[in-house]
Amino acid sequence: MRRTDPAINLTSLIDILFIVLVFLVLTTTFREATQISIELPDATTGERLSANPGSIVRVTVAQDGSLYVSEQPTSLAELRALLETVSSSASMAASASVDTQVLLEADEHAEHGRVVEVMDLVRSVGLSRLSIETTRTDGREP
Repeated sequence: MRRTDPAINLTSLIDILFIVLVFLVLTTTFREATQISIELPDATTGERLSANPGSIVRVTVAQDGSLYVSEQPTSLAELRALLETVSSSASMAASASVDTQVLLEADEHAEHGRVVEVMDLVRSVGLSRLSIETTRTDGREP
């Protein structure tokens, strides 16, 4: 009798590697890198946002007090007009006003009064969901 050499079937191994690769691609979260240089304040109790990415208005307050919406420079009057538009269009939809969220990215060295001014503006146009972006100090991703 002839003895055949044992062979390793690579097809199953390749299938498993592709499944692991697909799993990693689908479960990885990608974070958009901002072009504006800000230093976020530290917090140990940060949580992830629960809203869909399409219903988030990202407002940035830089160290010098300048305002940005989605990385585009803006003034306080332009921010008010934008938020009023978002608020009115959200209130037209059935439950969208509950889902519209404002994410405030404020540099930790920005003037406190400027940050409060933006927060007050958000509330005055009827948007009640406001989150402040921070970095986790305990090493975990928020």
